[in-house]
Amino acid sequence: MIDLELKIGDKKPGNALNAVFDLTERILKESPEAQIAILSKFKETVKELQKTFITKLHSEEIPDNLKIETVDRIQGLTVDYTIFLHPQCFCKLFS
Repeated sequence: MIDLELKIGDKKPGNALNAVFDLTERILKESPEAQIAILSKFKETVKELQKTFITKLHSEEIPDNLKIETVDRIQGLTVDYTIFLHPQCFCKLFS
């Protein structure tokens, strides 16, 4: 768990988006083939996470081993790591 200061009501907190990217990058440095699901309850948060990854990876697409979706859309998926960002409720980043 990573404890972050987040602005209440902000579904796209920049510091949390960057923390998710940094954590994912660290995982992939250790295990380049790892399957990672990055989840959030909010579509707005997911869209911003997707933009963050595309921008920071200097790519037009998110790599196949990363899934960035809402919790509802990813049911039944098996991955090596799950990162859950829920900025409205817990103000924490869980990994």
